[in-house]
Amino acid sequence: MNLIDKGNSGDVIVIGGGIIGVASAYYLAEQGYRVTVLEKNQLGCGASHGNAASYGNAGWLSHGFSIPMAAPGVPLQGLKWLFERDAPLRIKPRLDPALLRWLWQFGRACNQTQVEQAIPLLLAMGKKTIERLEALHQQHAVAVDFAYKGRISLFMDAKAYAAERDTARRLSRYGVTVEALTPQQIRERLPQVNPAVQYGLYCPHYAQVNPVKLLKTLVELAQKLGVTFMRDCQVLGFKTRHQRINQIITSQGDIQAHTVVLAGGAWSGQIAQQLGIHLPIQPAKGYSVTLARNPQDVDLPLLLAEKHIAVTPMGQWLRLTSHYELAGFDATLDSRRIDAIVQGAAQYFTLSHPVTRIQDWCGFRPATPDDLPLIGRSSRFDNVVIATGHGSLGMTNSLATAERVTQLIDGNSGASSDSQDSLGSLDVDWSLLNPERFAHTGGLCR
Repeated sequence: MNLIDKGNSGDVIVIGGGIIGVASAYYLAEQGYRVTVLEKNQLGCGASHGNAASYGNAGWLSHGFSIPMAAPGVPLQGLKWLFERDAPLRIKPRLDPALLRWLWQFGRACNQTQVEQAIPLLLAMGKKTIERLEALHQQHAVAVDFAYKGRISLFMDAKAYAAERDTARRLSRYGVTVEALTPQQIRERLPQVNPAVQYGLYCPHYAQVNPVKLLKTLVELAQKLGVTFMRDCQVLGFKTRHQRINQIITSQGDIQAHTVVLAGGAWSGQIAQQLGIHLPIQPAKGYSVTLARNPQDVDLPLLLAEKHIAVTPMGQWLRLTSHYELAGFDATLDSRRIDAIVQGAAQYFTLSHPVTRIQDWCGFRPATPDDLPLIGRSSRFDNVVIATGHGSLGMTNSLATAERVTQLIDGNSGASSDSQDSLGSLDVDWSLLNPERFAHTGGLCR
């Protein structure tokens, strides 16, 4: 087991100023490390247009329906969606060997055995993040619009509703509770719902935050603990010796590196390539539109099931989030996709009129083939910890990941990265998140 000593000059360099990198910096600083965060643009943005996933996401924290997207039936559904212009999943056709390999690995991952292995881990990580956020709120009275109201899934189609009820029954073995709602119960809770909606499921295991407020709060708390944030600092390369990174070459000069945490979100694969490390990460483009919200609008998170739209009330805003688009780093904001989200939401509930758009947004989630993050030590370099690839569960997994990163660096877990360990009330197998699990055959290495 390679433990990393405390007390050296330039203790930890975190690459990436999104929610995973900033949360990791905060927890490491709490343990007494001197931490520097390198962000190539502004914190939480990833680029000048704010297209990192930490910026415009739904703000959900889940330990309910935390199921990997790589599941049986998804490849077939994806093929059907290829012919729908505004489908939730879209793959831009192109001859990209990395994408083709990723898609092949994704297909391999879509089996029930791996789904069953992943569920307890994802549930435990979500629960841990919520617990840590509650502790932050009690300790620092953080103003991040934290609320624990649960989530209602709305359905117009009986078949889709029945399939989700089957999923809920399977999740019950892990302690997930779901309540079926009658049409009358739906309208008692949500009088704005349209007549076409006939089915609903309420899951209490959902919390929410304002993602920008959470990120800014963690930055402020980290700075009070002495964390240095270097903005507009692009990583250009590395100087290595034997099995260690000695210096990070950046646009602001060379930086001594004792320990490195790679938390670059969707850009982590590109950074890792400079170290000869293969991380199978594709930028999965998502869209959101933030609307002005009136007091009579919906006041708890919703999933509009058939349209795959997440609805989050954020104070005076209402955020609608959807789509999973594999188109490389194409940051074009497709207005048709935004329009489809708004029009799709209007099929389920009445929006305030006039509909006032505050912001249209698109951003990149770091997607792995099995829809599980990459968290662990690098076998290639003794002083590198990888924490990336969280897909659409970046907020959900953020504080749990930060705690795990701190354990790996500090050695407090007393276990190697491929061991059974306890997280909350569930035992989890961290080898599922081994960042090099895809390295040996181009397939899944478990």
